[in-house]
Formats: sequence, structure tokens, C-alpha cells
Amino acid sequence: MHRYPIWKIKHPGAYESIRDVYLSNRNLTSNQIDNSTDHLHDPYLMHDMERGVSRIETAIRSGEQITVFGDYDADGVTSTALLLDFLDTVSATAKPLLPDRYRDGYGMKASTVEKA
Repeated sequence: MHRYPIWKIKHPGAYESIRDVYLSNRNLTSNQIDNSTDHLHDPYLMHDMERGVSRIETAIRSGEQITVFGDYDADGVTSTALLLDFLDTVSATAKPLLPDRYRDGYGMKASTVEKA
């Protein structure tokens, strides 16, 4: 029989969101969280970003399937899930492609892309 951890919430029922529970359990307030995006890097400074955005917009408009190539590590899986969630929000047809660590190795390879 598998035992699951017992969640200890300081004030059950007193929260509006899981974020509030998380902050309260760590003795933080939402005022201590910086929600500003001013410090973020401008993604359009990346090489060919406009070209990439244009291609994705074209694929969405024409109903093409978009394959999101991710990585099997924690940030790769998380970023793939976030991008798929966004694409679903804008009614895009999308699927993930995560390589197998042992069979495919690390990084994007032609053999892995051909599977798409």
C-alpha cells in the first residue's frame, strides 16, 4: 500500500488560491513577490525571433500542427508544458516531442526531429 504525504495547511479554507497557501506556509505575503516584468530580457533581441513568431502565427492561422520540441530535464518539461498550454489557449494544434534520454541522447538531433 502506497502512503501519500499529509499536507499541512496552516489555515484551511482561508485561501483563494494555491499560491496563497504556498506563500502563507512559508510566512510570505504577496507584497513580497515581485510581479514586475521590467527585469526580463527582451525576447526580440534573440536572433530571428520575429521570423519564428511569424511562422508560428502562420501555422496557427492555417491549422497546421505545431510540434514543440522539449528536453527531458525539469526546465525542459516545464517549458514544454507552458508553451503547449499557451498554444492550446490560442486554439493551436500542438503536440510535444520529448527525446528519450538514453535512446536519443541530449539535444535536438535530425533523427529525433524526423520522428515528428
